[in-house]
Amino acid sequence: ATSPYVVQLNTSSAPFDDQRAREAIYYATDAEAIRVGVFNSRYPISQAFTAPGGRFHVDVVPGYRGYAPERARAIVDELGGLRITLGTLRSAVAEQIVTALQSQWRRVGIDVEIEVYDIARLVQEFQSGHWHAMLQTAGSFDPEAVSGVSSRFRSDRPFTGVKDRVLDDLLERAAGTFDEEKRARLYAEAARHISDRAYAAFLLAYAPAQLSRGTLEGPGLTTPRQRPGM
Repeated sequence: ATSPYVVQLNTSSAPFDDQRAREAIYYATDAEAIRVGVFNSRYPISQAFTAPGGRFHVDVVPGYRGYAPERARAIVDELGGLRITLGTLRSAVAEQIVTALQSQWRRVGIDVEIEVYDIARLVQEFQSGHWHAMLQTAGSFDPEAVSGVSSRFRSDRPFTGVKDRVLDDLLERAAGTFDEEKRARLYAEAARHISDRAYAAFLLAYAPAQLSRGTLEGPGLTTPRQRPGM
C-alpha cells in the first residue's frame, strides 16, 4: 500500500479555521475500528501522507492525536456544537469509509451530513472554497507523484484546504532536492507540521497493490527501489 485515505479539512473557513474543531475530528476518528470492522484488518493505518509501500514513510508521527472520544466531545461542547458536511468522490470504498466516519463523529455530538460527488462536481466544490471536509487519498510511491502531498496541502494547489507558507516551504524544498536523506528529513518535518496543526486526519492505506504495463519505466519497475539510508 502506498496511498492512505485522508480527511482533508478546509482551514480557510468555518468551522475548521478554528484548530479546536480540527482537533475534534482527530479525536473522534477511530481508524483502527474502520480497518477491522469494514476491511477485516487487511490494510495498514497511516499517520501521514505515505504508507508502508511508499518512499519516506513514517510509521509514527510524534504527537499525532489518536482516538479519544471524550476529548472530542468536550471540544464540541466548548464550541457550542459542530455541524459539518463530509464529502467524497463516488466509489464503493470511499462511501463505506464516510459512512463509518459519520457514525463515529455523531457519537461525540458532531452533526455530519454526507455528500457524494462525481468528479466534475468535486472539482467545482473545491474551487468554490465552501467545502468543510473531504475524504481523499494522498501520496503515491513517491510523495510528490499523482495525487501526492503537495496536491493536498500546498497553498497554490486547487485541491487543498491549507494555506500555510511554512508547510509550502518544507514541501517545495523536499520536492526540489535529489538528496534522499534531506528529502526524508523534510517530509518527516512536514508530517509533524501537519499533525501539530491538525490539518488533516489520516486513515488507512487501502490500495494493496499497484499494477502497470511492462513497457513502463521508472523506480521500482526497471530500476531498484531505494529507501533512505540505503
